[in-house]
Amino acid sequence: STNVSAENGSSRASTMVTSSGVTPATLAPENSDDACAASAIAVASGSAMGTTEPLRRYILNLVLRTRRHGSIRDGLSPRAGLSLKRAAQAWALLDGRAGVLPEDVQAVFSAVVAHRLHSDVEGANAHDLAHQLLDEVAIP
Repeated sequence: STNVSAENGSSRASTMVTSSGVTPATLAPENSDDACAASAIAVASGSAMGTTEPLRRYILNLVLRTRRHGSIRDGLSPRAGLSLKRAAQAWALLDGRAGVLPEDVQAVFSAVVAHRLHSDVEGANAHDLAHQLLDEVAIP
C-alpha cells in the first residue's frame, strides 16, 4: 500500500492506496458519536504506556473505518478502541518493549474486534473483514 498526503488549510488530508485499488480518505470524526469516540480514546490514552499520538490516531482511524464501512452493520465503540489499545500494549510488553508499534495493533486487531463486527453480507467472515479493515487504513 502507498500513502499519499496533502496539506489542506489547517487540516491534513490523506489517502491510502491499497493493493486492491481502494483509496479511502483519512478518517476524521464526521458526527458527535465519532467525536465522542475520538475524545474517549484520546483521554484514556493520555498516560498510556508507549502510545504515541500517531498510534492513537491509527487506532481511532480503525474504529472510525468500521463505522463507515459499507458492509458493517454497527461500527466499533470507543470502548472497543480502548480494548484494542490495551491489547496492543500487552502484546508489546510480552515482546519485551515499552513502546507500542502499529504492528502490535495489527497483531491483535482481529482477535480483539472480530466478535464485535456484524456484517450485512450473508456468510461474511468477521476475521476476513477485520483483515480487510487493516488493509484499508493507512499505517502511521
